[in-house]
Amino acid sequence: MSTGSVPEAPAAKSGATKWIAITVVVVVIVAGLGYYFLYNTRPTGASVSVMMPSGAGTNPNISFQPSTITVVIGVNNTVVWTNADSSVPAHTVVNTTAPIAFGSSTILISNGQSFTFTFTTAGTYNYVCNIHPYMKGTVIVKAHA
Repeated sequence: MSTGSVPEAPAAKSGATKWIAITVVVVVIVAGLGYYFLYNTRPTGASVSVMMPSGAGTNPNISFQPSTITVVIGVNNTVVWTNADSSVPAHTVVNTTAPIAFGSSTILISNGQSFTFTFTTAGTYNYVCNIHPYMKGTVIVKAHA
C-alpha cells in the first residue's frame, strides 16, 4: 500500500447519456401501451343494466327501465336485468326475436336477483316478461367498428 494514493471514483455518466436512457424507457412504455390498446380486442367487462322497477308487476304503465338499450359487441355487450320489484314474487326475461335465444320462461328472477346475458350477434332483440306481458324491452346489438 502506498501512501498518499486515493482510489479513483468511477466516472459519472454525462447528462446526455442519462437523457438517452430515460428517452428509451419512455419510448418502450409508450409503444407497449399503444400495442395493448390497438390489439386488445377482448371485451372490457362493461355491462349495461336494465331494471325491473318497483311496481312493474302490478302497474301496466311500468316496464323494464330503460325499455330500449344499445350495446356494442366487445365493448358493453353484457346485459344485466335486475329485479327491484317487491310487488310480485318474480319476473322473467324471454327473447321474442330470432335468431338467438336468451332468457327463459322458466327462469324466475326474484326480487333482488339478476339475470345476465352476453350478446355476440348483431341485431335487434325484443323481449318480454311472460308473467307480465305488458313489460317489454328491446336490445339493439351493434358490431364493433
